[in-house]
Amino acid sequence: IAYKTANNALPSQLSADTTINQNTGVFTFTPSSTSSDAGSFRARLSASDGARTTTRLVDFNLQFAPIIDYLILAGGGAGGNWVGGGGGGGGVLTGTSWEGVFGTQYDITVGAGGARGGSDSSCGGAVGGSGGDSSFASFTAVGGGGGGSYNGINATSGGSGGGARHNNYGGTDSTAGSGTAGQGYAGRGRSTGGNGGGGGGGAGSIAGTDGTGGDGIQSSITGVATYYGGGGAGYAANSGSVSGSGGLGGGGDAAGGGVGNPVATAGTDGLGGGGGGGGGCPGSPAGLHPSGARDGGSGVVILR
Repeated sequence: IAYKTANNALPSQLSADTTINQNTGVFTFTPSSTSSDAGSFRARLSASDGARTTTRLVDFNLQFAPIIDYLILAGGGAGGNWVGGGGGGGGVLTGTSWEGVFGTQYDITVGAGGARGGSDSSCGGAVGGSGGDSSFASFTAVGGGGGGSYNGINATSGGSGGGARHNNYGGTDSTAGSGTAGQGYAGRGRSTGGNGGGGGGGAGSIAGTDGTGGDGIQSSITGVATYYGGGGAGYAANSGSVSGSGGLGGGGDAAGGGVGNPVATAGTDGLGGGGGGGGGCPGSPAGLHPSGARDGGSGVVILR
């Protein structure tokens, strides 16, 4: 064996002399594990039976692959307005030991949270906006679906689905949104805990039947165990109804019907939580619907 180097020196891409098995003719090359040694070299391999010699020139290239753990979280959906359902949590993709290509640029997109449906002063029904998708390399996490609303305004599907308006308060029920397989769960309508909107699904579980948002998934990729992609809670329509709480992972709490009840809260940015459902009709009798829906939280892409 010979190398196309000064004085036939061992190339920096190899960490030991090449060995040759004289019985099988196998040449064994041991690469360097130092990334600064990346590059190419040419070797001349010769074999002889004592009478004739055969020679081959072979080019070798040493590359290093970054091994990456990833968490890709999309933006959460917003809550629906006027007896609104909670927004669905952003879809989540996780993986370990993904092998990239050294020296290659990979684009990263972080999804924004969805914009709320309606406003604090709007008595009309409005669906919540869907969250934005997040991506890294060829992976894409889907934004959470928006919460549904009063009188048949349906929730939307997404990474996790938005919650539906479902109660005996009057009007037409809406349907909940579905989640994306492997990324999140469906929203629900409210069937217990009073009248109002249903909770949005979370990345780790379906929404509750009492208007609570579904929980997100827990990851320790940052070194701290954290929940991501919680669903937003659905609005509690009447005084005496239970005001829903958002799911673990940044899900927003819902507004509560009745004087003195809490206002809705937004999904948490960086956790991809769904926004809480709202009422948004302060001019209603006795001010029973004091707060509109809230936005979803933005997503995040974490690489290690």
